[in-house]
Amino acid sequence: MRHVFVETNWLHDYAAPAHHKVPEAVRLLERAQQGEFIVHIPNVSFAEARQSIQSKCQPVDGPGIHRYIRWAQRSGELDEAQTTEAHRLADKYVQSINRELSAVPSILEGLASLPSVKMFALDDAMLDLGESTSVNKGRAETLRSCHSGGHIISFFQALEPGGARDLVR
Repeated sequence: MRHVFVETNWLHDYAAPAHHKVPEAVRLLERAQQGEFIVHIPNVSFAEARQSIQSKCQPVDGPGIHRYIRWAQRSGELDEAQTTEAHRLADKYVQSINRELSAVPSILEGLASLPSVKMFALDDAMLDLGESTSVNKGRAETLRSCHSGGHIISFFQALEPGGARDLVR
């Protein structure tokens, strides 16, 4: 069996609202579900992805869009019907993103429960290795360093015969 190691960035790309979603991330999971390989994800990445998506994918530009629409109407660039439709579309944008953001926890839970996805905890050896390679970096940066591809090979060697040889690159 082949193995693919992913982390927070992939989870973010997969579980983000539709207009932030990366098609290659979706395709990777489809390939795993077809039995091509098993996807391994550190458990800490799920919390990091949830936080990242919730902070980076907010529809913060919604109020600005409405301000622009009001300005455009006052300036004569939009008539009443265009203004109404533009406000409707801006509201739909904000509501759609908020709905998708509220679904992120269940998307991540569903992902973790798939047979083609294996979640694992970072052990002390991995954390120590990460800390030794990321002196003077913050904890989040240390966690990212310790579960980067080069440091995780020992994890794959422990998986089964063939271990690291079966790692999909």
